[in-house]
Amino acid sequence: RARLNSTLHPLGVQTSMNTCMSCVNWVPKKSGAMAKQRLALCELGAIYCFLPPTHSCKSHKPADETTVKAREEWLAKERK
Repeated sequence: RARLNSTLHPLGVQTSMNTCMSCVNWVPKKSGAMAKQRLALCELGAIYCFLPPTHSCKSHKPADETTVKAREEWLAKERK
């Protein structure tokens, strides 16, 4: 499926303006061992539902630019 506003980040991470990676509700720091698998909890979902950074939904709330950049770097580092 096509993603709107998608770009490929220079570090090789797929980014989008409406994905979990750029949302304030996606919380990798609270996700424990699942974060090592590049999955994180969504504060709007069930406590056992982990989502990938490329997931998107209609409840997206943009995170600040610093948070998004840090997540991009973390995801690129985890990919190696």
